Amino acid sequence: MKSLLLPSIALPLLLGAAQAASIGINFGAGRAGASLDPTTSAGAVPQTNWNNAAGASGGPLALNDDAGAASGASVTWATDEEWSDGSPTDGNGQLLLGWISENGDPGSTVSITGIPYPEYSLYVYMHHDRTNEDTIFGEVGGAFPDFTLIETDLDNGVDETLSSVTLVQQTTSGAGEGNYAVFSGLTAANLDLTMSVGIGQRAPINGIQIVAIPEPSGAALLGLAGLTLLLRRRR
Repeated sequence: MKSLLLPSIALPLLLGAAQAASIGINFGAGRAGASLDPTTSAGAVPQTNWNNAAGASGGPLALNDDAGAASGASVTWATDEEWSDGSPTDGNGQLLLGWISENGDPGSTVSITGIPYPEYSLYVYMHHDRTNEDTIFGEVGGAFPDFTLIETDLDNGVDETLSSVTLVQQTTSGAGEGNYAVFSGLTAANLDLTMSVGIGQRAPINGIQIVAIPEPSGAALLGLAGLTLLLRRRR
């Protein structure tokens, strides 16, 4: 019994040693109440130390990671508008409060350079203050296919005050409801992201999160090797 109990307890602890690092960018942060404090947690993968990107255009802005350390990455963005709407009561509400958007003038871009993770997932958040403002989100180099982010008035039952936000993933381009989408298995160190109007007159995004797909840490691998040796000796 002891030989079975030991790995059942130790293995999850060892695998848990490899935690996903992340970089969060909060757009629309120049609007009142839309800037996230370093200690505020937000995102579908909760993190602190979001980078506040103020203004419709800006950068290059050096980006810190979720631990507050310099990541080596930077972001530059050029869009038509920075705006906000709502009275959020938590970090996720603040993340969705402000946005940048293309307003029918083609050419809005978000360029991220120096992404430090060998493999990662890209989370894109989208909320707006009116219906039928869908965003066609893409990447110039073809890192992922174009994806249409759907804006709905209630955002999955959340009213426009952002008083009680539930983050819900939109899994199908141009269909369903959600306030974020995920593009996984990316490896490019640089991304040239595009925003264009799908339905309506504006193409907004609120934030971007880059979440590393972690490899087993050295400590975890050493621990697993030690555990294997211990089990062999017990036999």
